[in-house]
Amino acid sequence: MYATARVSYVLKAPSTPGEYPITAAFLYGTGEANEMKSGKYEDPPGGNGAPSGRIQFSNTVKVRVQ
Repeated sequence: MYATARVSYVLKAPSTPGEYPITAAFLYGTGEANEMKSGKYEDPPGGNGAPSGRIQFSNTVKVRVQ
């Protein structure tokens, strides 16, 4: 069984009207962060598709500001 979570983002609209792309990111993982051990970025054990993955992106949508 896996835990579930709900994520909320607070957004501030740009002051200039137009159409803007937006993508959400969710950071997660079960493995220990390698950056904390070595001080530099390393791929998580097993690669980005492994259970220790670190980030998931939503589909990009366009938001219209009037």
